[in-house]
Amino acid sequence: MVEYIKAKETDKPLVVFVCGFGGAGKTTFCHKLAGLLSRPCVVFETDWYAKYATAERKERIKAARALQDQDLIEMEENPKNWYDWKALISGLQLLKTNGQLRIRHAWCQKTGEKQLSIELILPNVLNSVIICDGIYLLHDEIRQAADVCIRLDTTLDTCLERGRNRDAHRSTPEYLDYKAALTRKYDEPYFECFGMNADFVVSAAIPAESLSII
Repeated sequence: MVEYIKAKETDKPLVVFVCGFGGAGKTTFCHKLAGLLSRPCVVFETDWYAKYATAERKERIKAARALQDQDLIEMEENPKNWYDWKALISGLQLLKTNGQLRIRHAWCQKTGEKQLSIELILPNVLNSVIICDGIYLLHDEIRQAADVCIRLDTTLDTCLERGRNRDAHRSTPEYLDYKAALTRKYDEPYFECFGMNADFVVSAAIPAESLSII
């Protein structure tokens, strides 16, 4: 996989998608992969493009459920709809074309607020790699933006446990249970439907520290 990415030639920066359940280990994997490629790399987070701060998203879901409007509930609670895909694709294209990208009011994993300011710079546009970290990168509208797509095959139970530990500082146990239910309701079918769109599948049985021998 690493040698394939190293050898792949494009006339613009190479875009590599790394996807999998929340808690699959994508961020660790992305940074490990960047260290193995003999090309300049930046890691691009899809979470930056969350439409709403966490508190606002919770309120929108609560309001939809109060109305008992099933279509609205589906729209608000399906995690794939939490992202501004149009802005994300635009950001990727801008980074590929200009070699730099600035984002204001990006979503912050630590706080759940849209408070980050991001600046990415590619030191060598023609020989660089953009590694995009995200859950929902396999459906056709977004998959076509990648040159290579990798799916991390980590068990759902492992991912749910990691996600609960990661988010416990800013969410109640009840909300964490609800979020786990959303993962089973929406994310499992997503990967069942689009999982074959990945070019490579990396098993969770391969520890990150062993990635260099793949």
